[in-house]
Amino acid sequence: MIGKKLYVAFFTLVALIFVGLGPKPVQAVHQVLIEGERDFDGDGLIGMAEDTDGRDFVFGTITAALGPDNGGLAQNGKATIVTSGRFVESITITGQVFLQGAPGVEADIEGFVPPANGPLDRRARPGIVVNTSGSTLPNPVVTLKNLSIRNWTDGVRVMGGSKVNIVDCTIENNLGAPGSAVTSDGITVSDGSSVVVIGTTITRNRDAGLRFANGTSGVVKDSAVTFNGGTGIQRDGNVLFEAVTLLGNNPDFSSAQ
Repeated sequence: MIGKKLYVAFFTLVALIFVGLGPKPVQAVHQVLIEGERDFDGDGLIGMAEDTDGRDFVFGTITAALGPDNGGLAQNGKATIVTSGRFVESITITGQVFLQGAPGVEADIEGFVPPANGPLDRRARPGIVVNTSGSTLPNPVVTLKNLSIRNWTDGVRVMGGSKVNIVDCTIENNLGAPGSAVTSDGITVSDGSSVVVIGTTITRNRDAGLRFANGTSGVVKDSAVTFNGGTGIQRDGNVLFEAVTLLGNNPDFSSAQ
């Protein structure tokens, strides 16, 4: 039985790579830069003020960088966070996007930041939602790289048959709003979506670390799933694992396969 599962999983992995789900660069229309909490381009502007200062392709928020205005990606291209900082915003990705923190940059997508307005309201939302079902682009692939995503309901929610790479990320402390009955997972995958997770730490989320619903597929490799309040990896889809550390979850693994 174990051999059969690995055999099926191997061909699943091959199929995913053939459709472009391996961790490789997006063929981007153009690229933009995103500042954190420090000025990068020397214009004295950060945050939302940087979003509206003309078509310089430098933004202060991720939402504006992915949007259609002032030279944004219009959900098609590559966005690189070039200075460290916290981004207190829930992100929606609907097209072909490569979103990454530059090497050495701490790019934190944070929900619960008490000095900012409405921290409890943000904790009732997912940090990043990927849903490419309405995209007009052929076979869009989304990549999230070198990001920390914390203090939301779900850290990353993948739906609508989307194809996503999550590489070298930290997804932690997604606990949801106090008293909420909504599940709070590190990564949740549904609607026949496919997700590749590589080099990623998923820890101390309220419910599952990773949740693959029935009909989904994916690969989890060289990653750690630890100390989540629910199941470490809930696999109801067709998923391959290689060099995954499971520790301190409740339980570590559950599968319908």
